[in-house]
Amino acid sequence: MSASYSGDPSASSIDLIRFKTGDTGEGTAFILTNEEIGYYINIYGIADINHIMINCLDGLIAKLTHHPSFRLGDWSEERGDMIARFEAQKKKYTLSATSGGMSSGTTGPLTLNWENQQTDNWHADTNDD
Repeated sequence: MSASYSGDPSASSIDLIRFKTGDTGEGTAFILTNEEIGYYINIYGIADINHIMINCLDGLIAKLTHHPSFRLGDWSEERGDMIARFEAQKKKYTLSATSGGMSSGTTGPLTLNWENQQTDNWHADTNDD
């Protein structure tokens, strides 16, 4: 099992996923292995970034729940804070996956309103009710 990050998200699909999840090994050890990330890339194909991210974020959350917090010298990290950040990211990718890849940037459902049907102009409004 290996873990690496080149610092360049365009260097490989694994580096792209590490960059997008934040699992770059900076400040702490890597959480996911290259093989775990590669597994989801192989299942979904890199074009389905939403499902790769959802599953990798699930893996990050699952691993972090086993160790609630840690300290390294003067630096400490509450795992609950990290888990909350990963859950917020997962919510964004889940919304994007369920809206056909279009993310409204909010947590509300996506509603399409037609302004002029003859010219096919439309805009996305969110409904945060």
